[in-house]
Amino acid sequence: GKDSPVTGNNPNADTIAAKRINATTIESVNKKGGKVTSTQTNVVSADGKTRTVTTTGTNAEGQKVHNVAVYERQ
Repeated sequence: GKDSPVTGNNPNADTIAAKRINATTIESVNKKGGKVTSTQTNVVSADGKTRTVTTTGTNAEGQKVHNVAVYERQ
């Protein structure tokens, strides 16, 4: 839950705070200059074979972002 610094070259965030919502869900909040830039939710399926990552917010150029990525275990 508390802000941790982001290292490297990330134009969208300088801190990240992650918290566990439940056994299969983690929410991460990215901030730049203390302002929330994006929120990312990671959900693992009950069988553990699929992870869905949903990102919403604003990028460094001020454009709205809404991405959904689905990963399947091989």
